[in-house]
Amino acid sequence: MTLVLPETQEVVTDIFRQHNAIIETGHFALPSGKHCGSWVSSAPINARVGLLSIFGQMIADSFRKDNIELIVAIAIAGIPLAHHIAYHLNQTAPPLIIFAEEVHRLDRKAFAFIREYEKLIPGKRTLIADDIINLGTSMKTIVQMVQKKEGIVCGVTCMCHRGTITAEELGVPKLHYLSYLPVETWEPFLTGNCPLCKNRVDIDQQNPRSIEFVKRFGQPNAWHSQI
Repeated sequence: MTLVLPETQEVVTDIFRQHNAIIETGHFALPSGKHCGSWVSSAPINARVGLLSIFGQMIADSFRKDNIELIVAIAIAGIPLAHHIAYHLNQTAPPLIIFAEEVHRLDRKAFAFIREYEKLIPGKRTLIADDIINLGTSMKTIVQMVQKKEGIVCGVTCMCHRGTITAEELGVPKLHYLSYLPVETWEPFLTGNCPLCKNRVDIDQQNPRSIEFVKRFGQPNAWHSQI
């Protein structure tokens, strides 16, 4: 089941816009490796405790009956939200919070539970939280990791959902988000169909994946003889 709150979506999206968290035009690399022409950043929201508290309460209200015992945040940007969700779920005995950290293995992205966090997972009713879901590739990986450790995944949540992935595709009973801003994506540069790469539009280095891409391949204008 995919849960959307239509009465709050417009308000939350307006808050993102008011705080310059939405970049409508540009050229960005996503964690999946695909490219897109707009970006939503959680940084302006994560910097404002009052907003995070409101968002955390909205999410907590949607999972209050699920008896959440553990929240898994996707590091780094999902951690502040997870703390506010936990606080609003139960102020006297809040759920435990752990995080999954991105690691690099043999030139591929992966995630890992470090600091013995994985020992806290078995048997726990778990909510997985992130700031933004783009295509859902990272989130699906985390869901499978928690399930492999015998955690009971009750749902997935985020402030903004940008893709088309559903709760069923993630393998969870609930997918909850406060704002929905769909994005068109393309495969990058030489072998892909990204129109921004082909038109030599510089990649905006607004996120770690874009910075990493430029560091590795350079800007599109440098590829013009190959495109």
